[in-house]
Amino acid sequence: MSEWPRITASVDNHGRGSITVNGTSRTCSAESLAALRVGIIARGVAIANSLHRPVRLDVTEAEQTHALGIRPEGYVQLVDAHGMIPAVDGLAVDEGRCRVCRRLQPVTSSSCIQCRVDEPLRVEVDPNENSGPILWADSPYPVLDDNAEAIDANDSEQATTVDAEPIHQPAPAPILLDDAGVDEDADVDEVELTRITRRATFSPTLRLRVAGNEPIALSGRVAIGRRPLAVDGREPFTIDSPSRQVSRTHATIDVEDGQIIVTDLHSANGVVLDGVDLAPGQPTIVPSGAALFLGDVRVVVASA
Repeated sequence: MSEWPRITASVDNHGRGSITVNGTSRTCSAESLAALRVGIIARGVAIANSLHRPVRLDVTEAEQTHALGIRPEGYVQLVDAHGMIPAVDGLAVDEGRCRVCRRLQPVTSSSCIQCRVDEPLRVEVDPNENSGPILWADSPYPVLDDNAEAIDANDSEQATTVDAEPIHQPAPAPILLDDAGVDEDADVDEVELTRITRRATFSPTLRLRVAGNEPIALSGRVAIGRRPLAVDGREPFTIDSPSRQVSRTHATIDVEDGQIIVTDLHSANGVVLDGVDLAPGQPTIVPSGAALFLGDVRVVVASA
């Protein structure tokens, strides 16, 4: 694994600690040690997603340091003596509770699946705390670039290329999902660092044709955009946007019971079907073979 960026963290049994990225430290605090662990992992996942590769996190707890590899998809593994991490096999993504509404969700969530707050698992203490997200351009951390250098976010020329969404949409009313199967009364300390589950076999159920190119077979849960995050564990699917009208994580596309469901994630330019904008944040069933416009990009969705 690459030694850059250099990410370290320390935690104690009282839910306090810190995280340091390339020499810049932030104090962290949570209601429990388990919640603090999950929040630090969530920050590592966000950094891994910005680099499109796993990152290393050295965590010190009870005077012992553990080297962890964090994948963009949310998987966490121990780094071996040779600096390697094994193939993902039988692992599940860690989960924690939203800092606002307490909804249980994976560390890959960039916004809460219920109350829509940004960075729902954030544990960094911001001395100028507000309800908005900590964007890379506003963060005290150096903005991460995959050229193994730190970009100064105060450099206006380079800061314009930071690929974070500077869009603050009003939070809609909480959406209660009836298929989550989550016990809302569960103790937060029950959230463990790693869960072992049976690994599902990949079977493509969705085909996307972008801008007239050959169709691509994908899983039935996809996050699509210019540089998409793995929203709720979905498979990120990157599309080019010549005029940059596609948001970083523009929409999700899911296949459930043979139906294609598209959700516009409050993108800047929306998702258009037959000349009509889909309602932001509202899952919408679209027919197989439908042509969608995500900003300036035409995407045809079909069942596999």
